[in-house]
Amino acid sequence: MPPKALAWVLGSLAIVSAATLLLPLVLWDGLAKGSDVLLHTGNVVECAYLLREGRLPVLDWLPDIAGGRGGPNYIYYGTVGFIGPALLVNLGLTPEDAIRVWTGLVFVVGFLSAALFASTVGGWLGGLAAGVLFVFGPYFFSLPYSRAGYPEHMAYALYPLAFYFAGRAAGERGLWPIGACSAVFAVIVATHTLSLAVLTPFLVAYFLLAGNASPWRRRLFRCAALLATSAVLLAPWWIGPALERGKVLVDQQLRSAEAARSYAGFGVPWHSLFNQWFQGSIVSRCVPGRIHLLSVLAAILVVAISGNPQLRKLACLRLALALAALVLVEQSVARACVKLFPGFAYLQFPWRLLAIFNLFASASFAACLSQESPLSKGWRLVLAAVIPLSCVMIYYPQIPPQNVCGLRTRTREGIRASMTTLDHENKYMPAGAKTFQEPAPKVLLVVPGGECFETEVRANDYRYTATAGSPCAATFHQYFFDGWRAEVDERPVPVGRDPSGLCQVALPEGVHRVRLYFVRTPLRQAAILVSAGGWLALLIAALVTGRKCYRRRQGRHAPSATPPLA
Repeated sequence: MPPKALAWVLGSLAIVSAATLLLPLVLWDGLAKGSDVLLHTGNVVECAYLLREGRLPVLDWLPDIAGGRGGPNYIYYGTVGFIGPALLVNLGLTPEDAIRVWTGLVFVVGFLSAALFASTVGGWLGGLAAGVLFVFGPYFFSLPYSRAGYPEHMAYALYPLAFYFAGRAAGERGLWPIGACSAVFAVIVATHTLSLAVLTPFLVAYFLLAGNASPWRRRLFRCAALLATSAVLLAPWWIGPALERGKVLVDQQLRSAEAARSYAGFGVPWHSLFNQWFQGSIVSRCVPGRIHLLSVLAAILVVAISGNPQLRKLACLRLALALAALVLVEQSVARACVKLFPGFAYLQFPWRLLAIFNLFASASFAACLSQESPLSKGWRLVLAAVIPLSCVMIYYPQIPPQNVCGLRTRTREGIRASMTTLDHENKYMPAGAKTFQEPAPKVLLVVPGGECFETEVRANDYRYTATAGSPCAATFHQYFFDGWRAEVDERPVPVGRDPSGLCQVALPEGVHRVRLYFVRTPLRQAAILVSAGGWLALLIAALVTGRKCYRRRQGRHAPSATPPLA
């Protein structure tokens, strides 16, 4: 077979190997057994409802989570990842089917973004092989198939794209890679808030060290421009963790000594790096993959004997970042980190750093298939065939059955009746809020010794006709939080808080029209305006740059003018 045809066959083999990860979405009609499955299914249903009502779920109070008493997910929990499946739900799919379809699309995006990033060293064939390694990373496929961590899975799929544009921004003079990297980074953090802590240090390190050809001053300036642009685009998502974290329970839970012990306990012991089954059935897959560790060793050997300085520099950088992430995952190192820097406990699990290890382990392996690799062409082709097939043979059988289906969270009424959405995630609830054992009443406003009837209910906007036999404090079964407003007979009245953390409104004797609604605080409104302005400026800059490139290309292909004949 001609070498070019053989390369095409091996590229097709890589694509087919990666596509096998989509089979569980087709063969099973349910979802993973992970503890987050009910949480995320409920959030998808709730976001679908807010979208139908013309609200932005990524920036609004979610009224039916926590058993129908609501919560401010926007403070510490990015919800952009729920928009896709929520739109599919509004198109008629069930929540389970919508999540499965969206998960399949995320796998495709992860494969393509990893292949693109790795191709900068390994060419298109090395990129495809690295893409297979990336999607078969145990932590990557365990997110949807074991933990049911769908938002983190989507964010993780975009990590390679962020590093790809960071490398372009570090090595080129134009501003467009900085804008592209900032946009991808913003989407990642808006999808999974903790990626702000996981991704930022490695992204900055890669940016500064990848552009060896440019002076340090220029690299520092461009890196600062990247971070400033990202801060503008991300304004609504970073002000919560940075300025409003004390409004929810996350600090109380993750600053505790128990949280520090738990963080270290979820680290991976050195002796278990090659043992997939050292923990329970779900978390056992949150380990470095055996093939990934062998791929790192192969990349180290290839780089050590390579005579190409550019290949060695870039591959060494990627290997160093992969090994740094792997060290931080190790159990004893994780214990030392959380003692020296208690903020590590906010990551909850050292496993999250396996996302970085998997990414750079895959991208480093691409150096073995590069045209500048010291390996012969035959060996490169053998590796391009063996790695995808090994991933399928070793990792695919470890995918557990996806048989959680028929959930009670198919409807918003089911969410309120089953209290499935934030039972185990109360760190996102308002500080001081009580956890109730029973769902909220169907009519959220309760008037002691009186009556109350709903007249109109929209997303985060409730209107009632209430009858009070005497002056009383009516309880509104949504958690008290900055942003709740009340009107009685069209006059603003203060919203109080009862001992259990719910909203209260003082009602005089008689029949009254009562309205309770949620608005954004001035800080949040300002952050949204700043972010919207940043996205608009980025869009305009992209259009102008594209127009200039088009004109330049047209001018290059235009026929040259010839002087007239004498």
